[in-house]
Amino acid sequence: MTFKRKSVVLEGHLSLLFDKLTKAGWIGGEEANFRALFSGRLDDDCLLTWTGEYGKGTLVELFKQMVATTLVVVPDGFTLPAILEGHFQDTKGNWLTGLDKGNAAHAKAMPFIRECMKLLKITPNGGYQEDEDFQSQYDPFDHQDMKLHKR
Repeated sequence: MTFKRKSVVLEGHLSLLFDKLTKAGWIGGEEANFRALFSGRLDDDCLLTWTGEYGKGTLVELFKQMVATTLVVVPDGFTLPAILEGHFQDTKGNWLTGLDKGNAAHAKAMPFIRECMKLLKITPNGGYQEDEDFQSQYDPFDHQDMKLHKR
């Protein structure tokens, strides 16, 4: 099985994310296989390689963040680790296992994961989809120190 993506996550978003992950050396494989990972269908052909730079817990955390932001959905009857184990191999060609052990992501990887989540929220006009963090910091009705003076 593969993940389902929400309608706001376009093919371009997935291409940007794939490019970022491959340039950083986190994953390897074909872009078409990465996009197929978000098709929401049974797909045995989408095979990707996890390089293991930060460990398997980081891979799980990356996809947990996608699910937590409701950009990606785990289909009913499946689990996130099971989907990842069915599509990711290590650099030696062995299937990843034990992704459900709850190992935490490496602390150094968290800023990169946040950048990846921002990529999935980019809008065509160059902005971002509504983000709670941005809205909590910006109050459009706060006009403090914005007074016009006639001279």
